[in-house]
Amino acid sequence: MSIIHHKKSILIVMIIMLCNYYTLLTAQETIITRSGITENKCISYNLGISFDYAEINNIAFRSENIRANGPNAYLISKPLRIESTQQNPFTAFSYVLFSEKMSDTEIDLYYSTSADSITFTVWSLLETEINDDSCIYSQMAFLDKTANYLKYKIAFKTYPSSITLRKIKLSFINPGITTPEMQKVIDAKDKGIKTTMPKVITRTEWGCNDGENAPLWTPQYTIVTHLVIHHTAGSNNISQDYAATVRSIWSQHTYTNNWGDIGYNFLIDAYGKVYEGRAGGNNAIGAHCGFNGGTMGVSVMGTYTSELPSDTSIGTLKQLLAWKCTDSKINPLGNGFHTSSGKDLSVICGHRDVKSTECPGNAFYAELPEIRNEVNELIKLSPLTQNDINCYPNPFREILQLDIKHINWKYFTIEISDIYGRIIYNTNVSGFESGIKQLNLGTLSNGIYYLRIVTPTDILFKTKIIKSR
Repeated sequence: MSIIHHKKSILIVMIIMLCNYYTLLTAQETIITRSGITENKCISYNLGISFDYAEINNIAFRSENIRANGPNAYLISKPLRIESTQQNPFTAFSYVLFSEKMSDTEIDLYYSTSADSITFTVWSLLETEINDDSCIYSQMAFLDKTANYLKYKIAFKTYPSSITLRKIKLSFINPGITTPEMQKVIDAKDKGIKTTMPKVITRTEWGCNDGENAPLWTPQYTIVTHLVIHHTAGSNNISQDYAATVRSIWSQHTYTNNWGDIGYNFLIDAYGKVYEGRAGGNNAIGAHCGFNGGTMGVSVMGTYTSELPSDTSIGTLKQLLAWKCTDSKINPLGNGFHTSSGKDLSVICGHRDVKSTECPGNAFYAELPEIRNEVNELIKLSPLTQNDINCYPNPFREILQLDIKHINWKYFTIEISDIYGRIIYNTNVSGFESGIKQLNLGTLSNGIYYLRIVTPTDILFKTKIIKSR
């Protein structure tokens, strides 16, 4: 009996020690300012080893039937005051979970707001953006102007005894109002034509604190083989200040997520305006899908789970994709191995194809096959991307030369068929840009043949050739 009593005493002492440890924890704040105004306020709570005991400052651990093996446990915050000023048109909110042995499939993230800290809105689900080995990043919520207080909830789908949640990092972002002078520059940007690059609103023009530079992240570059489509989540209100929205996303990605810069290479608003994202220009590696090598990331601003982006924004997206397919000589209808993720992906794919996420939303994702087809049509119809190929000598004896000054894709097949349509010669070409391609056809009998350069989806070139002595 004394041994049992001794063990109970030790357990009680351990619980008291843990409660005292958590009570002494203080929140760490990181404040980023713009012109003396708080732009990004990050609040970090270090949770230590466990969270089974007492309250941790503003965090209370609550549950229903906590010891049951079911999806009943959750962390919920006390009301948090949102700091706002007249200079800030809206506030964005997001958070990062630093964890071990936890994935975004095991939790749901929620938030609720209030004007008076008493009556709160119903819980709103906040999607996760990226989940890696040690962090889960939420997407950003744009809060109503009447929101003065916020609570968040982390709901566990399984009993969390095997999960270590080390830190919660909250971020409140006030991007400031886009000035009339800045908006005038943005409105002056018009589209390009066909497969040219659309006119882009530069980082300086949308008000990036770092301008065209990225002091926290030195640009790195990649050979782009895949184009990844996203939605930013957040508001679909077309009257919103889109430049301020981009500044919010930049602040979240740069400071809250610690990516050193905005993750997307480009962003598109409901009016079809294109905003420059990641610093470094064309082929810079972003931070948008978890496996970023070999990709360009494009995000259409808004949430497209049950509705589609505007026709104008989709039109600009197609033009941007057509430009990049032409620039990198990749086939919009093609598939290919993506080295970074180790997956075989469509050249134009959704974020969910690369990593487990709802992005770019069910409604938008369902449109990707049609978008691929229309991007391909844009490329074929553009006089700027017509294949420029000469075939000589014709007639030929043994060697036939293809002088390729321009061809849409780097990967194609050369086929030669007889007058009955039977393919008697073919060769696959990989990574070809331009120049002379020689074919040794000395073994062919004299006669008329047909040469084609094809991809699985397109005929890039065709001509009649004659073999003679």
